[in-house]
Amino acid sequence: MTEIVFINALFTADNIIKTLSIIGGFLGIVSFMDNYLIRFKPTIFVGTKVVSETENTEKGETFLSSIICNIEIANHRKRYGIINDFAVRIYRNDQINSKKTIFYSSEFIDTIPQKIQSIDNQERIIFNSINILPNSNKSVTLILSDQILQSKFDFYDANTYYLEFYYQLNPKSKWIFIDKLYLYNKRDEIIPKKDKYTLFTAINYDKSRESIENNLLTPSTTLYKSATRKHLVDILKKHKLNYVLTPINILRDLIIFIPYYLIMFANRINDNYIKIPLILKYVKNKRPFKIKIGSPELRPRTEKDFQKIIFELNKNITKINLHLETEKNIKLKELDKERFLIFRDKTTIEVFISGDTSIVAKSQYINYRLNLKLGIWNKNHWFLENSGFTQLDSFSVKIIDYLILHST
Repeated sequence: MTEIVFINALFTADNIIKTLSIIGGFLGIVSFMDNYLIRFKPTIFVGTKVVSETENTEKGETFLSSIICNIEIANHRKRYGIINDFAVRIYRNDQINSKKTIFYSSEFIDTIPQKIQSIDNQERIIFNSINILPNSNKSVTLILSDQILQSKFDFYDANTYYLEFYYQLNPKSKWIFIDKLYLYNKRDEIIPKKDKYTLFTAINYDKSRESIENNLLTPSTTLYKSATRKHLVDILKKHKLNYVLTPINILRDLIIFIPYYLIMFANRINDNYIKIPLILKYVKNKRPFKIKIGSPELRPRTEKDFQKIIFELNKNITKINLHLETEKNIKLKELDKERFLIFRDKTTIEVFISGDTSIVAKSQYINYRLNLKLGIWNKNHWFLENSGFTQLDSFSVKIIDYLILHST
């Protein structure tokens, strides 16, 4: 009783209002922190394909002039942010104290095309700060070519290079590290290329695709690794049936055949105690069992209405032929009591009785089927498939309408 009183006191109007006020205040604090106190911190990804732009000198030297890459920026905060600049530091990974250079954002282009040599055909837009809306993503294709120190960086497309990407939120803030990638391509020769652009694959230095090898099992083989192993396998094959597999097979067969024997037992009970007594009872009563195929009682109705269709067609044909030239007349030819042809020029429609309750009109492009179906007043009416209940004279007009259209 005391617990009930306590619960009733807990859910009073005042307590509910206080609880809602506390929840509202907490949500307000969280919203305030998210909007005003938590700083803008985007998540940035660098695309897996990076293009280098090089320039060749008259002496045959090749120098790197820019790096082109796709960058995806995600902002999950409820406040907008601005990215002031991007930078990339590049150096070779096969040299100690390698020469390095830093490129800064200079231009935007639409995308990295499939044929990278067509980059020159794209419009270049001067880089400016990137505004990121709250809870939004933005994808850009950057050309990083600006340098503070105009130093030449020797570049060969067959070597591998490290790229370190950074971004800066405002001119006075520090540079924030994005990712460290390394570049490689499949060319083996270390010679300068004549092409201006080279496509590289960029892979995360710590999580490269090559790390998959560390988690894969050794590939299996059907070959024996040694003669001793083959000999041991042959010995086991001779004795495994007696010592290992035979008990396992017996147990397996028992498990498999338990449901089988249960079904056999159930069928035996069903046959001896249910089916056979019913059969004996049926034999004593001698009740006949008939299988009815089709609807023979409706056959006379179908044949009678088939003749009505012929009558309606002849009546309409006579009227129409009065307005046609002789060679353009519509003709009807009865083949037997259940089939006739109606034709004009090279177009022919065959109409015939199909079964006890169906009449079909068929040509190269049509397949009209009338079926007797139970309709209103609990009577059978003619039903034209994909159309609905219809009258025989309407069906006749439909046939002539099609014939006139496709024979002119």
